[in-house]
Amino acid sequence: MTRKMTNANVAKVVSRLYRDAQTMDWEHLTPGARTKQYAAWLAEPEVGGVLQKWMSPEDARVWMKYGPMKEYARALAGQGPFAGHVSAPQRSPAALVTACLGVTWKVEGDSVGVKPLHCDATNGKRKVRVFWGPPRDFKYLLWGALESADRQASLDVCIVVLETVERAVATAERARFERIGKRCGVIVKHVRV
Repeated sequence: MTRKMTNANVAKVVSRLYRDAQTMDWEHLTPGARTKQYAAWLAEPEVGGVLQKWMSPEDARVWMKYGPMKEYARALAGQGPFAGHVSAPQRSPAALVTACLGVTWKVEGDSVGVKPLHCDATNGKRKVRVFWGPPRDFKYLLWGALESADRQASLDVCIVVLETVERAVATAERARFERIGKRCGVIVKHVRV
């Protein structure tokens, strides 16, 4: 198993993983449900069958988890090495900036970054650093926002909590996020994607 997987095989497997992940709303699955899905993928000829030509089942699971699936949220935003495998990116930085700040706001240059996903937005007069991700990542988004504000005291920061119609953030949780944001001097918005 010392041969290297071809780019075509990687593309085929990642496209399948992402297609399935979009269908099952991967970002909102519990850790237990994700574990079961990795096992299901390993049992499928189109995923596990392909991967196991180059690696053991254990290595294939690790490759999926810490490769394509770790990059999944970034790929949905059109970022990262696997972005081209998402059939319909749902969360472009420009769309999120417009949704949370308004139509007069635009993404500034090449300011898009990862870990957590963020970009700088401007309306020509003000600049805001926008961080976004699912509700379960709120603490990471908050920390990124606080670090940015600490490095640039004049920079406003905004956290966008992404929701879906099927998985809206509960009213109490929304209020809690907003209270925490207010206490920390961070704008918190909720956007349905």
